[in-house]
Amino acid sequence: MCFSAEASMSATVVLSAIGYFTCKSVKQKQNLPLAIIPFLFALQQFSEGMIWLSYNSNILSSVALNLFKTIFLIFAVLLWPIYFPFAILSSEQNHLRKKIIGLINLCGILVSSFFIYQMIDNNVSVKIVNYSIMYTMDRPLIFNEWIVVGTYTFVVLLPFFITTTPLMKSYGMLLIVSWLIAEYFYHQTFVSVWCFLSAILSGYLYLVIRVNEKTEQLQEAESKNRNRQSDSYDQ
Repeated sequence: MCFSAEASMSATVVLSAIGYFTCKSVKQKQNLPLAIIPFLFALQQFSEGMIWLSYNSNILSSVALNLFKTIFLIFAVLLWPIYFPFAILSSEQNHLRKKIIGLINLCGILVSSFFIYQMIDNNVSVKIVNYSIMYTMDRPLIFNEWIVVGTYTFVVLLPFFITTTPLMKSYGMLLIVSWLIAEYFYHQTFVSVWCFLSAILSGYLYLVIRVNEKTEQLQEAESKNRNRQSDSYDQ
């Protein structure tokens, strides 16, 4: 996270608890990929907490620092462009919108593949800037930074505004606000700060899933009632 090891570890504990209650509330298996997002963010925040400890206190070795740095970056630039569209795709019921989100999911795979290619034999250094962690690749991006950031943001956020899942658009709007805050106030450490803000906002998924589960249950009940009425008319 962007302030201290204590803050990162606190976020890890809170997100783990939220993840537990979110997963416990799931009744429809298609909502499970969304429900485990707080758990995944908890792991990412834990890795950055360990980076803080090793950077500031020399508690961990350089090998451990590289390990946790790699774990954080796997989440930040490789997992999220694929996983967010996939999780939303899993919960979506509308056939046409599933196809559109599926195409975005494929774009996310391409974005992650680009980062894999970019990071091969390319060391990522860690530096503390204004009480935040900055990740810098020794070899610069082969494309313009704004093209890369824009494409990444596109595949992560767009599915929130396509899905018919209740409250997902409002969640997407919160993520956009967090993106703007991270970019405007913490440009140099944008990756770390936006990941933290997104992690905190993932607690909103508990409400999203609860509402979604109730909506699906109501729709199933209405469908059963219509079927019963249709059968009674036939008789």
